[in-house]
Amino acid sequence: MRTSWLITGSGVLLVLIVLSSVGSAAQRGVAPQNVEDAFKNIKVLNGTPADQLFPTMQFFEASLGVGCEFCHSGARDADTARKSKARDMVAMVRAINRESFNGARVVTCYTCHRGAARPVETPSPAPASFSGWTPDSINGAPDPVPAPGPPPADVLKKYVQSLGGDATLAKIMTRVVRYTVTDAGGRVTNVERISKEDSGLIVTHGVMGDPMQYPEATMGWSGKAGWARSVFGVRDLRGYEIPEAKLQDSLYVAVHWNEILSASESTRVHLGGQEVYQIRAQAFEQIPIVMLFNENSGNLLRLTYSLETAIGQNLTQIDYSDFRGVLGTRVPFHWTVANSVGSSSVSVVDFAQNTHVDDVRFAKPPR
Repeated sequence: MRTSWLITGSGVLLVLIVLSSVGSAAQRGVAPQNVEDAFKNIKVLNGTPADQLFPTMQFFEASLGVGCEFCHSGARDADTARKSKARDMVAMVRAINRESFNGARVVTCYTCHRGAARPVETPSPAPASFSGWTPDSINGAPDPVPAPGPPPADVLKKYVQSLGGDATLAKIMTRVVRYTVTDAGGRVTNVERISKEDSGLIVTHGVMGDPMQYPEATMGWSGKAGWARSVFGVRDLRGYEIPEAKLQDSLYVAVHWNEILSASESTRVHLGGQEVYQIRAQAFEQIPIVMLFNENSGNLLRLTYSLETAIGQNLTQIDYSDFRGVLGTRVPFHWTVANSVGSSSVSVVDFAQNTHVDDVRFAKPPR
């Protein structure tokens, strides 16, 4: 197993793990596999879809604040003392949820670890500013009931209008955006994202960040089939990767919101001191999302979404800013991304629409 990173169209760091034995089963035309069918030495995650194994590993990393080598040594399927302990902990968490919460997933690794390899079992000494608890304390006051917002469809239609409206968006056949992504360590990667109808391509050039560094990676898709290429070869995209990539494309969401969003609700909340409209929905029938919109301009200010794993959910938050009118539409020229494995800052360098893009660019390359 080799682990690397790909920065997606909104600067999100996605794990690309290249394996000769497994890709996305659905996209290879075979029945979806569970982890025990696709990988060796699986003991407690049996029954988990194979596509969820690596997001689950990310959840472990984020919960304990560690990397792969904390538990793995040498061959990834080899047993280690820490891997055995992790299996015990998974069984313990499942037992707690089963016996104390009727099977609902209330407790996860993060409940106790909070980003530390060893959970803290003793409260720290009180600081000088400490004051005793009262019913008015932040952790004692009940959450206020959100005020209802306009119908979700009205909020989303105003979002479409902020981008130029249906007629303008219908004229955009292709979009090419080039931008830089700066990670928390100050390392810069150049990214090109190409969108054409239901196809997309993301090409990265530059330092990719820990744990690997290499000069280029590419992710492409057409419809429901996609691929990823790195120095380690080509693999099929996993089940969640294409919906996630499409969700991060503001043009795609604006054009297809009525198809990809369901079970939505609208409320009024506050963001940075201003009242905004909040839409909660399911995207692609599998991804819980929250979208925050400026009530006056209709601009999408924040997108938050969760990806399911065998243990918990991995959360990604994207905050958009610096909205500019370009070529008849209005788009953000800066956004920040934070997820369970890092954060980054994105700045648009070049923006083009309706340039010729040959369909062959989205085709899967030879291995």
